Amino acid sequence: MNNNNNNNNTIPNPLPEITLQETSKNLPALILSHYRSIFHAKISTGQAKYFVLPYSILAPTILPIIYLAIPHKNRPWLYQARWAVAALMVGLSVDLLVDGTSSANVVVAYGTGLVAVWGLIWGLTVLLVLDPQHEAARAVKRRKRTAAAVGNGNGNGNGNGHVARVKEDKGAAASSAAIDESVARLVQDEYEHYWQYYPADGSLLERLGWVMDLSVALKGIGWNFASSALPHPPPPSPNDGPSVNLSQTPQISRTGSTRHQTISSFLLNRASHIIITLLVLDLCTLIARRDPYFALGPSYPPFQLPPYLASLHPEVLSLARSLTTFIALLSGLDFYLNLHQLITFFSSTYLLPASLLNWSAPCADELWQYPSPFGPFVLNVLDNGLTGFWGGFWHQTFRIGFTAPVTFLTQRGYFEQKMTRQILTLASAFTLSACIHAAGAWTCVPEQTRIYAPFVFFGFSFIGILAEQTLWGYLKSWRCEPPPTWSRRVGNLVWVTGWLHFTGRWTFIDDLCSAGLFLFEPMPISPLRWLGVMDSGLEGDDGKWWRWDEEYRGRWVSGLEGRWWEGGLRL
Repeated sequence: MNNNNNNNNTIPNPLPEITLQETSKNLPALILSHYRSIFHAKISTGQAKYFVLPYSILAPTILPIIYLAIPHKNRPWLYQARWAVAALMVGLSVDLLVDGTSSANVVVAYGTGLVAVWGLIWGLTVLLVLDPQHEAARAVKRRKRTAAAVGNGNGNGNGNGHVARVKEDKGAAASSAAIDESVARLVQDEYEHYWQYYPADGSLLERLGWVMDLSVALKGIGWNFASSALPHPPPPSPNDGPSVNLSQTPQISRTGSTRHQTISSFLLNRASHIIITLLVLDLCTLIARRDPYFALGPSYPPFQLPPYLASLHPEVLSLARSLTTFIALLSGLDFYLNLHQLITFFSSTYLLPASLLNWSAPCADELWQYPSPFGPFVLNVLDNGLTGFWGGFWHQTFRIGFTAPVTFLTQRGYFEQKMTRQILTLASAFTLSACIHAAGAWTCVPEQTRIYAPFVFFGFSFIGILAEQTLWGYLKSWRCEPPPTWSRRVGNLVWVTGWLHFTGRWTFIDDLCSAGLFLFEPMPISPLRWLGVMDSGLEGDDGKWWRWDEEYRGRWVSGLEGRWWEGGLRL
């Protein structure tokens, strides 16, 4: 969308016919209206396209699902065709970025770029790195059996995902140990867990269920490629046979990610997170609406700051804006990730028919599938600094995809030295993270964003981690006496806060605000407005606790003549 991205930090008065005094009464509303007008004007002239489902996710999601649903283990030519599918995915994703696809909803507009690039990263990871029809396996459950049964798709049976058994598997009970309340019920009902490889000889419907489950397994939970940052059972081994050794699933991972053992504690934890983060996110939204910086980014002058902000020292104001942005991002991600887990578990446990659950996500009603979205702050940030912030505290949703390029090359014999792999893995993660955020800056409606800004920010994070680890390596080699815990934690807090602020404030944060993301209402209802606790202080905004208008709901649109496939649900 941002085809003429300029690199200066100025934009014209959003509504030239409105005086600055009038505009200051509710700048966010007027700026948002201006961005929407720009987008709809480009739609009417053919310069822009709507983000529509399913066409806009064809490349990253639908293509690999269709391809992988066709067995190719015994068809070498079809297996090699994955490179052609990958090339088509790249072409369609690039087309999505350059053909003006965006949205009048500022978050969907930014998310268009993220979907195009992250979807491509994950689609290529599934297609080329995980090698699903040969290597991937998911955990499924069935009632224990003592008679011979059908085999699985990895050469141990006839390929429908079940494993041949000629006698009672004495290790099955131990493997499917009651590690939490949900599994305890299954063990009581004589269920067991086993690894299901690609069901090559199963029906098309069975293969589609397996592949669709794989396509959304971003963290690998319940699969044999699960992220090491999360608590998960060990992958299949000759000693365990086909059984999933749930008894070896840790309660807490090495980065502090935890899983719950009772349904009540899980529901209470996720519900409390949702309520708290919703209130914090609403507070950040109201604070941001009072500061023109969050509506326009660094180009907000000549619009005036409120007196209480104008009186602050510039460095204090800058730090306050960084903290507000970080808290808003953290609260928003925590809110949506916990909400997703709660809805998925509740619907899988109480709403979905057993047949549909077994087809699409066979273990989605089990607690071990839902580790905490974020790692503990003290263990990761205060004890491990910037390395812990990115490697353990921050959500690990994209970890497998971000490290996939190095995994792909390592599988082929490159990077035999451990330190080389670690450095390249770190570089890969930050580079790809910068790519998806730069793509979001490209597809947003405002033209004052800078696509290089995410690369600068994440590049500095890469440098900061290398500097941090080098320093600790020198201190260990000098056998220095470790500092007291409290001083190390204070030092890490200052170091991480300072580094992220001074490297992110003029790059990443400026760009998020320039993209108009703080003009987005994260929830349809503003609890603080509804309760009468706080308002934005803007004219025409006070007391309006219902926040979503027509641009927040999808609509069905038809494709242009001769391009019917571009029709669908537009966001």
